[in-house]
Amino acid sequence: IEGLSRQSQTLKDLIARTEAENEASQRALDQARKDGGGGETAAPGPGGQRDMARLSPKIAFAEARGLLGLPVSGAIEKTFGAADGFGGTERGLTIAASPQAVVTAPSDGWVLFAGSYRSYGRVLIINAGGGYNFVMTGLQHTSVEIGQFILAGEPVGSMGGTEGVSGDATQRLPLYIELRKDNQPIDSAPWWSKAGDRIVSEKARG
Repeated sequence: IEGLSRQSQTLKDLIARTEAENEASQRALDQARKDGGGGETAAPGPGGQRDMARLSPKIAFAEARGLLGLPVSGAIEKTFGAADGFGGTERGLTIAASPQAVVTAPSDGWVLFAGSYRSYGRVLIINAGGGYNFVMTGLQHTSVEIGQFILAGEPVGSMGGTEGVSGDATQRLPLYIELRKDNQPIDSAPWWSKAGDRIVSEKARG
């Protein structure tokens, strides 16, 4: 994680590097199995780690339009394409979340990156498959590891507290969510369910 953070100058660069490293790891494992080094080994996810349950997304991400739940409860403060106040436009969605709120995975996928990155603070990148990646910033803690397969609705981290911000119990903290296709930001609106309900998977419920 530290190496990727040092070598990457932008989020786009970070995603490209993590995808390249994951693909290289998977090719190496595939070749090892072909050479007889692990015919019975469980198939690795994009992180190159073994997936003993052979998990994969239930449906192709492109077919999940209108089915996804937002990863945290709260009011939507900023939407894709809105003016960002600096002469540009928003490249993602910002939700005002409660302090210490649990953040869940917006979709099935593999963890590409989970760690601190430059001025973004803690960054979580989830590979949803088909060239789609979710990028989330604003979390104080993450509870997943690179290469781990996660289900939609599964807890992946939490927001921070109000220390150093405000003692007001009504204080809200921003969770930024960006959807990228082939490493270019796109509008995630078509993928969220109309009710905006959070999906809680059976795995997340225990």
